[in-house]
Amino acid sequence: MKTYLSLFRIVEIFTSCAVLLSALPLILFISIILFLTNKDGIIFPQSRAGYQNRPFLIFKFRTMLELYDDSNKLLPPDLRITKFGKVLRRCKLDELPNLINILKGEMSIIGPRAKLVSEVESRQDLSDKRQSMRPGLTGWAQVSGNTKLSIDEMFSLDLWYVQNRSLFIDILIIFKTILVIFWGERRNETEITRSLNEFRSFYRDSPNIT
Repeated sequence: MKTYLSLFRIVEIFTSCAVLLSALPLILFISIILFLTNKDGIIFPQSRAGYQNRPFLIFKFRTMLELYDDSNKLLPPDLRITKFGKVLRRCKLDELPNLINILKGEMSIIGPRAKLVSEVESRQDLSDKRQSMRPGLTGWAQVSGNTKLSIDEMFSLDLWYVQNRSLFIDILIIFKTILVIFWGERRNETEITRSLNEFRSFYRDSPNIT
C-alpha cells in the first residue's frame, strides 16, 4: 500500500498540473463572472480539518453571498446561493481551486470529504482514523450521496474507504465521480446502510441504524 500511495501521489501531482493548465480559460471565465456578479470575492477560503486533524485553508470558487438577517446572523445557504453558484456546484466546478490544495499536499484527488474542524471534533472517537489520510476532492462518501448524507452517514462511508482502499476502489470512485457530474448526486442506500452497520458503535442519532 505504501508503494501504491507514493505512486498515486506522483500521478495526482501531474494530473492536477495538467487539469489546471488545460482549464485555465475556464478558470479565467469563471473568475470574471464571479468578479462581476459577486461582491464578496472570487475565492472562498475556509478552514477545514486535514491530515491527522491538522487544519488547512481550503479554496473554492465562491457560490454564495454574505447575506445576514436583522440579528446579524447568516441567512440559510439556500437563500444565499447565486444562480451562477448553483451551476458551478451542479457541475462541481466550484471545487477547481481544490487542485491548488492537492499540489500543496493538503488534499488528495481521492479521500474523505474535507469537513469543518468543529464537525470532526464532534466525532473525536473516530476522527483519528478518518483523518489518517488527506481529504479528497472526491471520495467514497462524495459519490454515495455527498450533500444528501447526514454527518454520521458521511463519516461511516469515509471510514469504510479508509479501511478498504485499493486500486480497484479508487478507479470505481473516479468512474462514479464522472457519473455524478453528469447525473447529479444520488444516495447509495446499499453502501450507506452497510457502512453504518459496520460502524454502528460510533453513532447514536442516525435513523438508518436498526
